[in-house]
Amino acid sequence: GIHNLKNKAADCISKKSILGVWNNIAGVKREFSKAGINFDEVIKKLVGKGDCTLFWLDKWLDSENLKSMFPELYKLEKTKKCKIRDRINTGGITWEWKSSPSSSSQACEFAELALKVESFLPNSQPDRWVCSISGDGVYHVNVVRELIDTVGSSIEGGKIDWIPEVPTKVRCFIWS
Repeated sequence: GIHNLKNKAADCISKKSILGVWNNIAGVKREFSKAGINFDEVIKKLVGKGDCTLFWLDKWLDSENLKSMFPELYKLEKTKKCKIRDRINTGGITWEWKSSPSSSSQACEFAELALKVESFLPNSQPDRWVCSISGDGVYHVNVVRELIDTVGSSIEGGKIDWIPEVPTKVRCFIWS
């Protein structure tokens, strides 16, 4: 993959050590935050087959990833970058532990995790990102701009100045 990002969680691409396009894309999250918009509420992962979503590292069940919610179980996991399909399938839940959960905290985490994932059923659709603020689930710049204008006008600093110019490189790429 680009910048060797294969199997990395979505949040990891915003590390300062990763340069280029992916860092710029991840910068959008920071810019949304400046405008008072919670990026994680606007852009969400919709899991289908579970073949493109990391079980422990991506945020797919809640506002936190499972690694953060269940740190004791994560320590026991053999394959830290496993996909959802590796753990949950039509036959049930499959675990690969270094050792079985044995402490009381591990048992509590296991019971809570089992309750969270038992309602998830994989389907034949691909995993994909959806935009919660557009009617069709697709990210549209104009819809996000309207949201930024609405939210931005209510935060300190007020008005957001949009620069209407398109850089020459982009114009040449699009229209040539």
